[in-house]
Amino acid sequence: MNLNDLNQLIEAKRQEITEWMEKKRAEVPIPIYGSVDVRDAGWKIAVVDANHFPAGFNNVAPEDEQHLSALLKNHINRRDEKCRWVHLYPESHTRNAAYVENLKTLQRLIEQAGFRCTVGSPELADHGSLAGNTRGR
Repeated sequence: MNLNDLNQLIEAKRQEITEWMEKKRAEVPIPIYGSVDVRDAGWKIAVVDANHFPAGFNNVAPEDEQHLSALLKNHINRRDEKCRWVHLYPESHTRNAAYVENLKTLQRLIEQAGFRCTVGSPELADHGSLAGNTRGR
C-alpha cells in the first residue's frame, strides 16, 4: 500500500474515523493540542517525535483565527464550563522571537474566545517584556 492508497482509504472511511474519534474524546481527556514529527522513507512512514506543547500558532492564517478561537473555547469549556481565565506558563529557557510570537498569538486567540489570558512564570519575572516578530495583529 502506498501513500496515495492510504489517503484514499482514509477518505473513504472519514465518517467512521470521525465518529470513533468523537467517542474516544468523550472517554479520555485529550490534550488541548500537540504535534508529531513524521518521517517518510518512501517505503515506510513513522512518527519520530511527539510534542505536547508545540509552537506554531504564529503561523495560523488570519482567516482561520476565528474558527480556531471557537475550537479553543469549545475545548476549554468541555474541561471546565466555569473557566474564565487561562494562564500560559511559557518555557523559561528560550528567547526565540518566533516562540514569543507563538505565545502572543495563542494569547490573542484565547482572548478572542472570550477568556482572560495571562502569560508568565516566576523564572521570567526579571526579564520584563519579551518582543516577538509581530505581524501587526
